[in-house]
Amino acid sequence: MKNSDQTSLAHAGVSVNELSPTAWMVQGRRRPDDEVSVLLGFFQQPGHVVEAMDVTRPLKRTYVPSATSAVADVTGGTVSQ
Repeated sequence: MKNSDQTSLAHAGVSVNELSPTAWMVQGRRRPDDEVSVLLGFFQQPGHVVEAMDVTRPLKRTYVPSATSAVADVTGGTVSQ
């Protein structure tokens, strides 16, 4: 992800951490009043498509066109750009 994307996400209380060159984890607050960040999901880009997995909805995987779309999916649409 680009640095500008990371900055926008930080303002929304979400962080994206690289696990490998093709995989990332998404952390954030479940509710705006939460003080602690929790694991929200993962996304990976093994090729031209991005696979997003929301850990709050087990076994739900979504295929989206970009990392930004994956973050929006994992956060339930609360974070978008």
